[in-house]
Amino acid sequence: MLRTTKNWDEIRNVFEQNTKEDTYKISRIHIRKRLDEKALFNMRYEEGTMDEMESEEEWIQFDAVPREVECENLEKALFFMNYKNWKTDGDPLMDFSVGKKYVVKADISQCFPSIYTHAIAWALVGKDKAKTNKSKIDWYNSIDSCCQKMRNGETHGLMIGPHASNLISEILLTSVDKNLRCKGYDYVRHIDDYTCYTESQIKAEYFLRDLNLELRKFDFAINHKKQ
Repeated sequence: MLRTTKNWDEIRNVFEQNTKEDTYKISRIHIRKRLDEKALFNMRYEEGTMDEMESEEEWIQFDAVPREVECENLEKALFFMNYKNWKTDGDPLMDFSVGKKYVVKADISQCFPSIYTHAIAWALVGKDKAKTNKSKIDWYNSIDSCCQKMRNGETHGLMIGPHASNLISEILLTSVDKNLRCKGYDYVRHIDDYTCYTESQIKAEYFLRDLNLELRKFDFAINHKKQ
């Protein structure tokens, strides 16, 4: 069971750290809570859960038992995925194109099917910490574990369609955005599709090179057939 209600602050902090220096919204997909809800996730868990577990073995045993999670307003979407909101997000591409001679379009090869679940923890707490602390009771590793369970124990791939998959992919891809932004590129990302404007062909090639390098840190790869 994913301890979302307890650790949402940590997840939100990752998004804030990854995007706080942005002068515009790089990601064109935004996770917004419902206007009539107080929280992004509105869920109630049964008593006697993770806080009462005294050992990792006890937690893993508890976590492996199927149980129902009661959810308020189940007939309503818990949150919205807003792909375009012209009034609040703006459209920076027109500004980016001024004075530029080249436009680069690229996307990630098999984005959701290729997501490496261990890389989720790398994006949340750093690769060194994630590799050192592999306990499944740690909140960032529990996300990895839950993703594997949805894929029959496989460590590659997320289900396509659920909002949770979009949320997890954004954890990874905003980490990539943060590093690309520091290199001064003018681009936007629609989920896994990148559009970048550059002054020269060499800078366009640099963008593709740097994008590929940053994606590889999380076991992604550019789709070379669509460049």
